[in-house]
Amino acid sequence: MHDSWKALRSRIMDYLGRNTIANLAKALEQKRKLLDKQRRGKRALVKKTN
Repeated sequence: MHDSWKALRSRIMDYLGRNTIANLAKALEQKRKLLDKQRRGKRALVKKTN
């Protein structure tokens, strides 16, 4: 287990070293907007079929 965690920890640390909190927050906001848009599209599709 230690070897698996060691590799994962290294990848996490690399990722965090390349990104800022602001970048992570921006990416999260973009993802939320995309998901909201997809949900609205699905609701519209359901309304059309009813």
